[in-house]
Amino acid sequence: DSTVLPAMLYGAECWSTTKEDERRIAVTQRAMARRMEGIPLKDHITSTEVLQRTGVKEWTAAIYEAKRRWAGHVVRRDDNRWMSKVTDWIPREGKRPPGHPKTRWDDPMVKLFGQKWKRCARERETWRSVNLRPWRTQKRVRDREDKLGCERCGRCERCSRVSHSQS
Repeated sequence: DSTVLPAMLYGAECWSTTKEDERRIAVTQRAMARRMEGIPLKDHITSTEVLQRTGVKEWTAAIYEAKRRWAGHVVRRDDNRWMSKVTDWIPREGKRPPGHPKTRWDDPMVKLFGQKWKRCARERETWRSVNLRPWRTQKRVRDREDKLGCERCGRCERCSRVSHSQS
């Protein structure tokens, strides 16, 4: 974990991760874990069990954890640094190519919280409890209000939505 993980996921917080990227990373991790443990495929030991033996956390989860941390850091900066400008940048053409839109860096946050995700990220304590990993299969927070709630009052003071932490 201390050597391989940083090398494999260097700069992962800035990646626009697709399902295919996640699959490739997971396959690589499983292959490396099997090799480290000396377990061939013919032994019919599940990948889950092999990963449990190594005690290494799932790399795709680490990607989304890094992305969440970086997004919160960028949003909480109130100055005019380049990282803040690049996050909000829109090309002059203003159009995306035809066909299925490519995954953008902030798609996990937009999918969960809508366009106001930056407002949510400014609240450090709440943002720390957010899990971006299931963003592909999860509905937006506003569609799941009945399952979420703030510990104090039930609603966010800034955006008047139910708390952004997952229950």
